[in-house]
Amino acid sequence: MKKIVLSLFLVAIATSNINAQEKPYNKWSLDFNGGLTKPAKPMTPGYYSETFESFYHVDAGVRYMFNNKFGLKVDFGYDDMKNGKNSLDFKTKYYRTNIQGVANLGRIMNFEDWTRVFNLQAHAGFGYSWMTNDYFKGTDEMGNVMAGLTGQIKLGKRVALNADFTMIKNIEQDWTFDGRTDGVKKLRTFEGTLYNATLGLSFYLGGAKEHADWYVSTPAAVNLDEIHNELEEIQTKLTDVDDKMKDSDNDGTPDYLDKCINVPGAVDNHGCPWPDKDKDGVPDHLDECPELAGPRSNNGCPQMEKKDIDVLNGYAKTILFNTNQSTFQTQSYVVLDGIIKKMKEFPNSKFYIKGYTDSTGSTSINLPLSDARANAVKDYLVKNGIKSDRLVAKGYGSADPIDTNKTAQGRANNRRTEIILIK
Repeated sequence: MKKIVLSLFLVAIATSNINAQEKPYNKWSLDFNGGLTKPAKPMTPGYYSETFESFYHVDAGVRYMFNNKFGLKVDFGYDDMKNGKNSLDFKTKYYRTNIQGVANLGRIMNFEDWTRVFNLQAHAGFGYSWMTNDYFKGTDEMGNVMAGLTGQIKLGKRVALNADFTMIKNIEQDWTFDGRTDGVKKLRTFEGTLYNATLGLSFYLGGAKEHADWYVSTPAAVNLDEIHNELEEIQTKLTDVDDKMKDSDNDGTPDYLDKCINVPGAVDNHGCPWPDKDKDGVPDHLDECPELAGPRSNNGCPQMEKKDIDVLNGYAKTILFNTNQSTFQTQSYVVLDGIIKKMKEFPNSKFYIKGYTDSTGSTSINLPLSDARANAVKDYLVKNGIKSDRLVAKGYGSADPIDTNKTAQGRANNRRTEIILIK
């Protein structure tokens, strides 16, 4: 295990040139410290060490900061432990190597708001330790965990003064620190405790002007002239936009898009009015009767009124057919032409043409005859310009009489054609 941890230390140093591109701050440092040590426990009764009496500790390490808040370090430490004045004699040498995470509390807690000289770091990690003594043979090997705080004073761009206090807890320590007691069961856990208090220096490596320990990201210098020029440019663009967004005819289409700037029109027609030949307020592209004025409710087409229906039915009643035939008598063509003229005045209206007979004759004769006469009217209208889909023709025979069939006049009235407005 000793070789593994030592190799980590060497790898950290060997990789100090990786990612050597220019950074806003340096990331690598070498740390050297020396100071006092205090093995607290376990100790054999009658043996103890003075509390931080002599300069018995040194350590050295290499540290890499991922950013100005967090980093990683690998270090090696040595402690020379001796008995106190009134203790039985002992002499122990303690070695350790560790890998630790580092939190740069000064940057995390924004010390830069009140100082750029003092800093504080916390560190914690794990490692490998071994111990030798003048009493027992060989080495006592163990694991360790440690944690500490490091105060820093910035001496310059390349160096800082460190003051550190660290506690180390040993794992599975076999011997007491004095080396006189072995195999105590409770030593197999975290019983072994050691304290270090040190002063030292951090030497910063790299080509940047500042190290991550002290680096504070600050806004770039403000160029007032450049900002003023940008504001003027923005103001000019806003003025241009304002000019383009003018709407001289207040039709909702800005002038720069309006092809009829001084005439109110439709937004979806580039600001120009939609054509309206019949001036009925319904634009031609929506008007089903663009050449005949009509209300919007009837899609721009003339709407038939009762008087118009009465005119059509007045014509229809005077249509005369040859006896027992569906052909027109000569005088009926004038009537039919009158019907055509009226229907053309309402080009989107649809009609139901009904044919009737009197009660003379059987149903088997009257029904087909009335149907043939109704369709004869339809065929003539279609032939003369009325669209077929506007007309429905059907015969009803002697059904629905409007007069008596007992008199000649009544039967004449019942032999009729009716035109009903569908739409």
